[in-house]
Amino acid sequence: MTTLDYQWSSRSAFGAFNKLKGTENYYQWSKRIIDTLEVLNQYEVVTGAVTVPRPANPDNVTTTEKVELKLWKQRVHRAYIKISLRVDNVPMEAIMDTSNPKEAFDHLKDQYGGKSGEMSILITALATARLDPSKRIEEHYNKMLALRMELSKLGSTMANEAFLTYLLASLLEKDDIFVSSVNITTEMPASVLTHLKVIKQRQAADQPEWH
Repeated sequence: MTTLDYQWSSRSAFGAFNKLKGTENYYQWSKRIIDTLEVLNQYEVVTGAVTVPRPANPDNVTTTEKVELKLWKQRVHRAYIKISLRVDNVPMEAIMDTSNPKEAFDHLKDQYGGKSGEMSILITALATARLDPSKRIEEHYNKMLALRMELSKLGSTMANEAFLTYLLASLLEKDDIFVSSVNITTEMPASVLTHLKVIKQRQAADQPEWH
């Protein structure tokens, strides 16, 4: 009975990661829950690769086929439990109306892992980015530019003004004089980077930062 070849574990080794909170941790969570289900040989139930066993003759179901169906239902329930126990209260609302693991996983993916969810993660990454003083300003700029480009690939074009707002907010406190001098409505990101490279060179040489 190949459809019943799976494992079930309630040991903490399979639960040592954060529950799904929402878009902010969906991609980390999905990777870990998929890994967990694959280790238990349950992920095929979630993807739909393994489906409910059908009797050869619906009018004359054998004892073996009845057992297979019963065990299948148990397997489906356990796969659902594996997912639901790793979901926090708010995301749980999205799967309250189903006990099917495939439907539950798909609902969570649609709500927290679709384009809107991925966009939210990228914008959060831009908003929380901070310049590492040990890194070159070009590296920091290119990292933020890459986030902007990923947003564009998802269909969200970020204006220069918005990008510069995030970029300037990510700089160090000692860059405040420069930040206050930038007109984000007229400056281009590349020209701001050029100015920043000069400032960082001055800072490295312990010269006046901005005049």
